[in-house]
Amino acid sequence: MKKCVKCGAVQSDGRSLCIDCGALLGESVSEAEKARTEAELSDTIDTMGDRMEDFHVPLHERVLGIVSIVLAVLCLLSVWISGARLGEIRQERFVSVGRIDDGSGVEDFLWIDEIIEADAATVAAIRESESLERALLFGLIGAFCFGVAAALFLIPKLVWCLSTLRYRLWFDYDGTPSAFALGVYKVLKYTFFVLGCLAVFAVVSSMF
Repeated sequence: MKKCVKCGAVQSDGRSLCIDCGALLGESVSEAEKARTEAELSDTIDTMGDRMEDFHVPLHERVLGIVSIVLAVLCLLSVWISGARLGEIRQERFVSVGRIDDGSGVEDFLWIDEIIEADAATVAAIRESESLERALLFGLIGAFCFGVAAALFLIPKLVWCLSTLRYRLWFDYDGTPSAFALGVYKVLKYTFFVLGCLAVFAVVSSMF
């Protein structure tokens, strides 16, 4: 092993000129120097490896990401079911009160729940519609939370690149995440997952 005295580049014994700066190489380094240099190179490689692993996705997070996608789809399905049923109930609760006597031909409508003498079936329909409205709202919240959680779990590097795009475009920023930023991302992914689970619980409680 030879080490350039000009730039410090390490290269094989068979070279006479430095591969980086072109300077003339001297004799091979001693065994002690070789061992120290190899240790320094090993530490450097380990550090680079750790940096590349900033956005490594372990198996349990991949599983949580897939679960988040499935739950997001189920939340959207609950939104569709709730919206369809809510539309049916609202259609049933409208009653005509006659045409407006101004020649416009426009028909006025009145909510049945505004009628003082509401029967038991109407009251039940009102309560069901309120539950469906809550289910629809929490379904949308759950779908959003699980969507964000899935992105943070499965494609954190892409999310980071998109979130720092403006800094890359306008400033001299290399895009390297800090330890604080990585910690915030970890907290966010689990927070959105938990919020999504709470929203699913609210949807189930509202619909059943």
